Amino acid sequence: MNDTGRNLTDLNLTDLNRTELIGVALAALIIGGWILSLAGCLIEAEHLSTSGKVIALLCRTFLQTGLFIVAHDAMHGSLLPDHPRFNHGIGRFSLWLYGCLDYDRCLTNHRRHHSSPASVDDPDYHDGHSTNPFSWYIRFMAGYLHPQQLILLVGTWAGLGMTLRWAGAGSIASILLYWTVPLLLSSLQLFLFGTYLPHRGSLGAATDEPHHVRSWALPPLLSLVSCYHFGYHWEHHHYPHVPWHLLPRVHAMERSTRQHHAQR
Repeated sequence: MNDTGRNLTDLNLTDLNRTELIGVALAALIIGGWILSLAGCLIEAEHLSTSGKVIALLCRTFLQTGLFIVAHDAMHGSLLPDHPRFNHGIGRFSLWLYGCLDYDRCLTNHRRHHSSPASVDDPDYHDGHSTNPFSWYIRFMAGYLHPQQLILLVGTWAGLGMTLRWAGAGSIASILLYWTVPLLLSSLQLFLFGTYLPHRGSLGAATDEPHHVRSWALPPLLSLVSCYHFGYHWEHHHYPHVPWHLLPRVHAMERSTRQHHAQR
């Protein structure tokens, strides 16, 4: 991705092997958690209380978003930098679980987003005229969805539903609640924190910054829950190869640097 950005070594994050290990471990937790939580929710759906269903839905949405974040790191080559085949393989698998998304299509769109952020050439941006969040969201989703993917996704849900019915565990309603709804909520979460809030009002803005992006500096825990630190969006565009879990550290370092220069 945007190779004009600085990388890990520029940030004095020298223990790259440890960084890589943490990233892969977090990816495994997210992917494993998504699979196990889906299985658990489908099997135990009839036994969950209303509050249990709400908690399960929120956890499933968080893990659903995590799948895209894992794939996003893979697109930037930051999961396994020295093993690109496995790096992109994890990304492909994550996007397939997320919603049968085409990894190569998403990779192409994301490269365009980083090369021309907040411009008419940015597939994640609005059409250059209407900044209405609803129409912007529709355009954003259209850049990643296509008929083949939707057919495959619906076919996967239907096949899983028939399998569950045959096994006498779960139902189509459970699939809709614990996979379809989290997918929709996750897409809104990614759009809000990864596109709309960081990039709105940036087209044609008078700035020396090449990224045309702002950050939403939430406290680290809230930043994690909101969208895996995607709110630190300026930091991500400036250091595109830094994995998501290090963005709070990057934000703190940049803030410290700016304060130091301001005091001189």
